[in-house]
Amino acid sequence: MGEQGKLGVYLNHCPNCGAYFQCEVCPICKTPFPKNLKPEKVVPEVRTEPRREMKRRNGGKVVVSLFIWFLVIAALVLFMAYTFWTTEMVKNGNGAKTETTAAPVVTVPFPNDGSINAYWGDEDLIKFTIINEKPKALFVRFKNEDVCVFEVYLSANGTASYQVPAGTYSVSMAEGEAEDWQGDERHFGYRTTYSRARSLFLPENTNYTLTIQNTKSENGDLKPSSKNEFNQ
Repeated sequence: MGEQGKLGVYLNHCPNCGAYFQCEVCPICKTPFPKNLKPEKVVPEVRTEPRREMKRRNGGKVVVSLFIWFLVIAALVLFMAYTFWTTEMVKNGNGAKTETTAAPVVTVPFPNDGSINAYWGDEDLIKFTIINEKPKALFVRFKNEDVCVFEVYLSANGTASYQVPAGTYSVSMAEGEAEDWQGDERHFGYRTTYSRARSLFLPENTNYTLTIQNTKSENGDLKPSSKNEFNQ
């Protein structure tokens, strides 16, 4: 009969076929177990390696999952910190975006009445007088077939006379306070008001006077315009 041991199991060993069994007769070859033989100690094979391998694999999956979650949480924390930092910088006026987009305002003295930028060659000239009845300074551009011929500067309620070529001109005006003048490119800054008048004809051999009123020019109503149209 088989007996249980601490480190193994005692089983009868068939001398005929070599099978191990606990009964008195070999279940394989039906040979009775000899009385003069004693049961042999058999240690069962325990397959622990596959279990350890499984534990290692499961443990590896757990470690990888925890690492991925760590990366996700770290990314969220960094994003929230960056968002908070940039928001505070913008609120305090120290953000890089504010510094780069907000160009410094540099004003320059507005030119005196009678100042002119002339872009013509040898042509017959006529006397051209402009009277500004507006309460603000004017920078006026005169174009002939989309080519700038001359530009003049007039202070508020100022008057000036020029010698210019006769012809037909389109008139574009930039209006603003003289103390806001920032030059021929930026004009009066964000406070500039732009307007246009219909074609102005300056006949030859005449003295021509143009009066610019608060809402109308001598040759027709002034129409609102834009900086893009002024620069076209």
